[in-house]
Amino acid sequence: VLMLCLGHAIAAELGLLLLLLVHFRFLSPEWLIAKRRYMIVLAFILGALLTPPDVLTQLLLAIPLIGLY
Repeated sequence: VLMLCLGHAIAAELGLLLLLLVHFRFLSPEWLIAKRRYMIVLAFILGALLTPPDVLTQLLLAIPLIGLY
C-alpha cells in the first residue's frame, strides 16, 4: 500500500516539475512534443514498477501521467 501511495505522489509531482522546467526554460514545449512517444512508454513502465502487478492499477497510474504530460 505504501508503494502504491508513493507512486501516485511521485506522479502528481511530475506535472509540477515539468511545468517548472518549461517555465524556467530548461525544457522547451517543442522538445516535449517531440519526446511525447517516449513519455507514454515511460509512463507505462513507471506504472508497472510502482504499482502491484495488475493491469488496473498500472493504468490508474499511467493515464494521469500521460494526461499531465
